[in-house]
Amino acid sequence: MCKYLSLILMVLLSKEIFSTDNPVVIAPPSFLFELLALNGDLETIQKPKYLSPTAMSVSPDKKTIYICAQTSKEVLFFSTTTNSITQSVLMPNEPTGVAVSSDGSHLYVTCSSERWPAGMVCVVNTSSGLIEKRIKAGHMARSPVLSPDGSKLYVCNWLESTISFIDLANGKEEKRVPALREPYSIALSKNGDFLLVTNLIPDGVSTDTAMGCKIGFISTSNGQIKKTVRLPVGSNSIMNICFTPDGRYAFVPHLISRNFNPAVTFGNGWIHSNNMAIIDVEKQTLYNVIELDNGGLGFANPWSIACTDDSKWLCVAFAGSDLLTFINMDTLFARLESKGDLSHDFTFTAKLRRNVKTRVLSSRSVITVGQKAYVCGYFSQSIDMVDLSCDSLKTISYTLAPEKPMTIERKGEFYFIDGNQCNSHWHTCHSCHPFTRPDGLNWILPESYKNSPKNTKSMLLAFQTPPSNWRPKLNNISESVRSAIELNLQIEPSADVATALDTFLMRLKPVQSPKLINGKLSESAQRGKEIFYNKDKVDCLQCHPSPLFTNKTVSPSKITDPYDPGTSWDTPSIIECWRTSPYDHIGSNEKIEDIISEHSSNVKKLSLQEYKDLIEYILSL
Repeated sequence: MCKYLSLILMVLLSKEIFSTDNPVVIAPPSFLFELLALNGDLETIQKPKYLSPTAMSVSPDKKTIYICAQTSKEVLFFSTTTNSITQSVLMPNEPTGVAVSSDGSHLYVTCSSERWPAGMVCVVNTSSGLIEKRIKAGHMARSPVLSPDGSKLYVCNWLESTISFIDLANGKEEKRVPALREPYSIALSKNGDFLLVTNLIPDGVSTDTAMGCKIGFISTSNGQIKKTVRLPVGSNSIMNICFTPDGRYAFVPHLISRNFNPAVTFGNGWIHSNNMAIIDVEKQTLYNVIELDNGGLGFANPWSIACTDDSKWLCVAFAGSDLLTFINMDTLFARLESKGDLSHDFTFTAKLRRNVKTRVLSSRSVITVGQKAYVCGYFSQSIDMVDLSCDSLKTISYTLAPEKPMTIERKGEFYFIDGNQCNSHWHTCHSCHPFTRPDGLNWILPESYKNSPKNTKSMLLAFQTPPSNWRPKLNNISESVRSAIELNLQIEPSADVATALDTFLMRLKPVQSPKLINGKLSESAQRGKEIFYNKDKVDCLQCHPSPLFTNKTVSPSKITDPYDPGTSWDTPSIIECWRTSPYDHIGSNEKIEDIISEHSSNVKKLSLQEYKDLIEYILSL
């Protein structure tokens, strides 16, 4: 791209093509710069170029840490010898994960973004820093893992709920297999027989009181889910998974939402607790679940986890608490043998762990190099190191790039996952709205009618489509933001925090549906679009007119609510409904087909093919 930049500039900045009598105007002088700025490739005052480090991996010789700087679209080479950046490689899209070949000669970098979700794997030569090959992957590709012999690469296609099996010798995707809902991270068993796959959002209906996330065991030989291990009821937001060095156990940080309790108090994990599951990999069973919080203080949003090579320490990084927890593994397993369920025991880990406050903000990745732990934070331009061999643990920060002041939008994004904005730090906005979308659960909020549970709503287009809650008590999202800070975080809403959150939520953009083909509607969806807009066939437009696909009013519902006598609820936008199940105000419908049948009698008059086409269009929005 770079070698053609001069030519592109010459053409785009020119007012005419060659010297003809009839010059052809092809682009204004500012076109290229505006295009680069919109794509995040050109820094502006409104859109500074932050690093936003999100994932790391270490070279086999332990001398280099490879850091995925997500929003600056580059992979940084950080020397553990000089504690500085030695090289950076510009990527074609946002890097979301990196795996290193056993000889350290190549990186396999997954790239995808909300703006361009079609995933790829970039094969990078670590000596030259050149991208040697690009391999197609799935929607929102991330978390690459290499097979023991280095011949295969496995990739999570997060919002497509699939796993890509990639043949590296041929440089092609071999197959794409179904996974549990929203697989955000995977780990490979020591013998390479199974992938352990996380489940970010619980599947099922919100009215199911046993709802919770699972860990899937996927066979690498045929791609089939051989077994699922269910985590405790209310478990969700599994961001990472790692093995003990011997491969016997897997550790899974996650939240447990006690969403059927009225959200009126926080202590002792009444609403959320932050936990870690331990999976017995050989038996493929849940060994136990332990608390990561203290009884009077929460450590919000455990995100990343790693073990030291000597199996002495387990390291947990929290995105909402700017904290690192180090758990002594020998003592942990010695005490676990004589204990029962520990998922709500706040005393168990008190004497097993050491907590260290990090300087990076919103930790997203932790790795170990010998007795040292390195952690990076999404909202910091530095990396922290903690030497576990020292009696007194402290963080040492190393600069990756000069710090930049946050724009008001980025401040809002930070406050959305900052546990300091919650009384006693138990949870964040992200805890109920992961990545600003729903957690799939019903909640009994303080303002709910007689403690009646309601399904979590997406924050996407909340500003543009008031009211913002199912029972329209508040006029707009600004009122809802301030109410949520006061009631659900139980702190006084400051103008600085509330305004920043307003700005962040106001500027959210939808992600392209995985149903689209090269960003365009499929043939089936095109036919479905014609049906959607045909008032003689269906009545979809009555409640969901474009461009926002909602009439922004309350509408009568045929869904029976056992807790609430109300019959009319806010009409949600159906943009991005492909990722926001379960549906309706109590989440009683898992599939879009079910909710359409509930609300529209006309669809029953459609032929089977017309019905499928209509569904295809709606799921493409």
